[in-house]
Parts: sequence; structure tokens; C-alpha cells
Amino acid sequence: MTSVHPGAIKTDMIQATLADSDDRQKAQKNYELAQRFGLTADRAAQIILQAVEKNKVRIRVGKDATILDILRRLMPVTLQKGMARMARTM
Repeated sequence: MTSVHPGAIKTDMIQATLADSDDRQKAQKNYELAQRFGLTADRAAQIILQAVEKNKVRIRVGKDATILDILRRLMPVTLQKGMARMARTM
């Protein structure tokens, strides 16, 4: 079994939720960031399939997922508080 921890993936999933967002500007900004820095869905799928074929237990998909994971390990409380603060402003 492989646990997948994805970062930003270029899909229309975020775009589809914009209409229901409490803050369309922030949601649009998140969508634009994902489109700019995220992996394509095809590339993410390749990474995931390779990990499954190699029986990897856990993978991070994308640079942002790797950075978040490292920060989570180095500063778990600080990151959690920061993420909670960001969620309240969204």
C-alpha cells in the first residue's frame, strides 16, 4: 500500500469550487498558483504509478508537498498554527 501526499496539481477541481467559495478572490489566487506551480495531472499520475510499482510506502507529489512535509517535521506546532491562521483568513 502506498500513501500519496500530493501538492498542487493542475486540474480544474479548484476552478469548479470557485462559485461556492466564501472569498472568490482568494480562491482564484489559489487556482492561479496551482496552475503556475503545480504538476500536470499526467506527471502526478506517473510519479504515483512509479511509487506503487516500487512498493513505496509513502510519497510526496510535487515540490510544495515536499516543502510542507519538511516544515511539518521541523516545526509541527508552528506550521499547524500558521495553517490554521491562513484557513481563518480564507
